[in-house]
Amino acid sequence: MKRLVVIVDSLRLDHYDYMTATQAQFGESYDRAFAVATATAGAFPQMMSGRYDAQHDVEDTDTWMHEINDPTCFITTNRLVSERYGYDDGVTQFSSPISRGDESVKDRIAERVPQGTVYEVLAKAWSFWQKATPDTKKSFRTAESVIKEFRDWKQDKQDWCAVLHLMEPHHPYDPEDTDHSRAQAQAISRDAIATETPSRPNDVRELYKHEVKEVDAQLERLWDIIDDETQVILTADHGEMLGEDGIWGHPGQTFHPSILRIPWVTQNVDIKGDVVSFIDIPAFLLRQDWREAQLDREVAYASMGELKYVFDNDWMITENDTFRLSDGNKSRADELRSRLERFDPSGISKQSGTREDLRALGYLDE
Repeated sequence: MKRLVVIVDSLRLDHYDYMTATQAQFGESYDRAFAVATATAGAFPQMMSGRYDAQHDVEDTDTWMHEINDPTCFITTNRLVSERYGYDDGVTQFSSPISRGDESVKDRIAERVPQGTVYEVLAKAWSFWQKATPDTKKSFRTAESVIKEFRDWKQDKQDWCAVLHLMEPHHPYDPEDTDHSRAQAQAISRDAIATETPSRPNDVRELYKHEVKEVDAQLERLWDIIDDETQVILTADHGEMLGEDGIWGHPGQTFHPSILRIPWVTQNVDIKGDVVSFIDIPAFLLRQDWREAQLDREVAYASMGELKYVFDNDWMITENDTFRLSDGNKSRADELRSRLERFDPSGISKQSGTREDLRALGYLDE
């Protein structure tokens, strides 16, 4: 059996409309798919372990990769999903920014210099130089490079299972085909994340849209090397805020449909339930319920820190807010709120991870 999971970091459900090549291949997205957290640090541990109460570090033998008898490949471009946190366990071929030695000069400073005044001076000096140089590099490894590595890995294999985790369009947004230089694009998007009133909000939205279009163009090359018998899931670990309620990015303590509703696009995957959760990926790959991953789901949950959310086909409910997705019965919303009170969240926070990894991804100040 051939199994492929493509996780596009920070991809909004409504921006799947711009992924014309992927739509041509697989059609429309299922519109009732939900994230389990508002950030990668919360989403991946729960999906890989099949447990809503997972912790950020994945323990030995804890992931569904051990259930796969075929050769496995896991390529990630996010430092928070690396061997540092146990994600290589049970994987035949694992590739991350850490294993590849892709750290920037600033990352190497973080690895070698203790936190303190000397570190802060060196890190700020590097950031200033990076902004000033005309040859600013992409913020993350490109989808093109990931797809090439995967193609080379799978070429001599009959059956396999692979997970590709792409960082486009995670902030800072720095697509190729815009009127801005890469350094300018990164500065514009960082400005949006840092404030509720960015100076160029429309430019930020356009940069994000271009990132989505560019990753779709690269994915078209991936679909060309995947046969019709391959089981495929394309989704996102979470979405992104583009100015809704004055919020940008994906803050850990913000539960909003733009972050929690995700695309869910498949080939040879039978969806039986009313809703689908990011945690259900292993159930669809293994073709059976696995721990808390389900093939036929009626209700889904999300958490970040001590905050928690419950979803069904009609409602999204937190302890303080209610979002109506369709004309659902009010009594059903009350029932979901009771379920939410009984749900035990993971406790994973936006700050789960080493300081240098969080800083490199823009979650901590320079």
